[in-house]
Amino acid sequence: MTRYEWIVDGVKYVAQCDTVRVSFCNSYGKGRCWQQRVQVYADGEAVGHEERANIYNRTWECWEYQSLIEWAFYEEMERIKNRFYDNAKWEHGWKRLTHKRRCSIDFPQDIKDRLDTLNRGYESIKGYNQPQEVA
Repeated sequence: MTRYEWIVDGVKYVAQCDTVRVSFCNSYGKGRCWQQRVQVYADGEAVGHEERANIYNRTWECWEYQSLIEWAFYEEMERIKNRFYDNAKWEHGWKRLTHKRRCSIDFPQDIKDRLDTLNRGYESIKGYNQPQEVA
């Protein structure tokens, strides 16, 4: 198990990562891949669910688990926004959420703070910014 830690603006982020070798059968015969699992925490609080991805060959990543850690942040931000937008649609009786309506919705301060924390963590590891690996 690999563990990454990094701090951005006083918030401590931790990513616990693991890789498992998986065998599978497809139309070409037997194959192998790696399943990566990542759970990200911000100040001890879990960021969404454990994210998983099957890796069939080498990827473009600058460092191991990069895309999956980024995906964990992005997916949780989208879950929060969509949950709030669905509630707004239900409250107003809207069938569709147009761009104009979406822009008119204002998030409560606690949701804004949570999204800001997640976005700072997401932006801090993009590209070559590899967090510190901890034993």
